[in-house]
Amino acid sequence: MRTLGLAIVALWFASRGSWVLVAIAVTAAVVFAVASALSANAARFLDEAARKVGVGAVEVIATVGVGIVDVLVALPGRFLSIVRRRSPLTGAVGTPSSTWRTRTSGPNDRDRPDRPWAPDVPGGRAARRSGPPRLSRLFLGLGGLLVLDALAGSLLPQPEVPSWVQPVARVQGDVEPGVSGVPDASAATRASGVALAGTSWGETCLSEADGLEYDYVQFLVRRVRSTDGDCIDVANGERSGFTPDGATKEVWLLGGSAAFGEGQRDGHTIASELARASEAAGSPVRVRNFAVPGFTSYQEALLLEQQLAVLPAPDLVVLYDGVNDIAAQVAGPTDQATWLPFVLWRSSTPGGTRSLWTRWHDSSLVVQGWDWLVGGSAQASPAGEAPDPAEVAQLTIGTYERGVRLAQRVGAERGVPVLAFFQATKVATDDEVTRRVIAQLPDDVVDLSGALDDAPSTFIDGVHTNEEGSRRVAAALAAQARGTVLEPAGS
Repeated sequence: MRTLGLAIVALWFASRGSWVLVAIAVTAAVVFAVASALSANAARFLDEAARKVGVGAVEVIATVGVGIVDVLVALPGRFLSIVRRRSPLTGAVGTPSSTWRTRTSGPNDRDRPDRPWAPDVPGGRAARRSGPPRLSRLFLGLGGLLVLDALAGSLLPQPEVPSWVQPVARVQGDVEPGVSGVPDASAATRASGVALAGTSWGETCLSEADGLEYDYVQFLVRRVRSTDGDCIDVANGERSGFTPDGATKEVWLLGGSAAFGEGQRDGHTIASELARASEAAGSPVRVRNFAVPGFTSYQEALLLEQQLAVLPAPDLVVLYDGVNDIAAQVAGPTDQATWLPFVLWRSSTPGGTRSLWTRWHDSSLVVQGWDWLVGGSAQASPAGEAPDPAEVAQLTIGTYERGVRLAQRVGAERGVPVLAFFQATKVATDDEVTRRVIAQLPDDVVDLSGALDDAPSTFIDGVHTNEEGSRRVAAALAAQARGTVLEPAGS
């Protein structure tokens, strides 16, 4: 009987699919059953606790009910009596009757031994402590805390853990944290700048870019999830764009968010402007935009290898990047391949088969509080010494060049030329690490960092540009791509 109520509760939770709460109810039932088996006093203690809980529930319900009646009936009546200046006792006009008297306890009432609430009775016998033995009380207390902890934690918002799938799962978090020149501001704030002033689509495009979802892909880490928006249309990792009629040649564009076209419509990204310029020059080329916000050069090389494994080889591959490689090194200097940090949710077991321990751990209020405390402490701790700009720049050049060389080797195996361009940026002269990196770029990497120096108003921030900026970058890029399919006809 002691566990019958919990069993009914567990069945009700199961009918609603709340398996964490089912686990809590079953755990409570087991704790109560074991405690009762260990000690008869524990059983009596549980029965008394159940009785008190029941009495308390009744009192709460009664209090709430009386309160509702008081609010809905008594208080309006009292208010009307005051307004009408009539006594609530006699109904006559005048002040309330003076026959009401509040009865107070006498000075000697607390000394009377027949009072059940007398705290100390001189000469009386101390009340015998009742309840289960110390070991049973400890077990019961820990079990109760465990149940209450899981119950409290289950009431907090829980992250959605996707069913186990291979190799795709949900990626959450900032796409490009810590990138120099990219402010942590809302889409509305960024759209209000001079670069997008007067546009009807600026805020929409930035909002859609901020709201992009990403899939986990092995080795690449992430890929843009297919979406169909007013500004951004992505299918199978490729962003839509302008494709000229009669295009027989194909170019692939790889890079981060600047190449992807954050703050630009599909038909006006760098890829679309390259294709539009090729059409105007009489040599139409299809330019496919495989850029992924947040990608570094090494990720682009791995993406190129994967795309070449499933798609016909293009006539040219263009890498447009650089700033993300710097940001990754600033976040954590290393001589190994880098990518920007982010948050990844990925389940490790099939959906619905997580262990009871995992379910408790995920819903525990104590665990969540500890994680918050540790995370808060880590964030609140004093920052270490800032990395040396010269060291960061040297590490960036090392890993960036490795990515470029890897992409070139992958392309060479399929007979595809790979051109690397360091992207246009407004922070080239303001950031010391960026200046050092640009000064040490490999000879075969084309420096476009200053391509927009004569048009600073095209920058939405220090990295991303408006559509005029993408047109100018595309023109500068094509001008440096002599001897490729991007060279105008008759040149």
